Amino acid sequence: MRALTKMLLRFLLLIGAALVPHSFCLAQDKPNPIDWQDGPTVGKLGDIAQISVPAGYRFTGKLGAQKLLELTQNPTDGNELGALVPKIDKDANFWFSIFEFEDTGYVRDNEKDNLDANSMLESIKNATEESNELFDTVARQARDRESGPSSGSRFGIRRPS
Repeated sequence: MRALTKMLLRFLLLIGAALVPHSFCLAQDKPNPIDWQDGPTVGKLGDIAQISVPAGYRFTGKLGAQKLLELTQNPTDGNELGALVPKIDKDANFWFSIFEFEDTGYVRDNEKDNLDANSMLESIKNATEESNELFDTVARQARDRESGPSSGSRFGIRRPS
C-alpha cells in the first residue's frame, strides 16, 4: 500500500512538473490587455495635451485607461484620456492617475484677448456674496430650529430656561 502511494505521488509530481512550463508559456503568449509605454516617454492625451512620463512610470492612452478602470472595478465615463502608473513589484502598493479633460472654464488662446477680467472678477465677487448670504440664512434657520420657538414665534411661546 505504501509503495502504491509513493508511486502515485511521483506520478502526480511528474504530471505537475510537465504542466507548469506549459501554463507559463500560455500565460506569456496572452496579449497584454493594456498598451503600456514605459517612461521616459511622452504620453499623448488625445489631441488636447501631452505628458512627460518619467523613468519608473508607465503611461497608456484612452483605451488603456478605460481598460485599467474596468480591471480595477471602477466605472468609466468615456472622458478618460490616459492613465499613469508606477512600475511596481508584487508587494508594493498600487495606485494610478486617470487623466480627463473638462472644458468648463477653458479659454482658447485666440479668445483670451476678448475677455473682460474686471467684469469676470465682479461676477465672482457678486456670486460669492450671494452664496454667503444664502449660507447665513440657512445657518440661522438651522439654529432657530435647534433652539425651538422664540418669543417672536407665531405662538409667542418661550422655551423654559
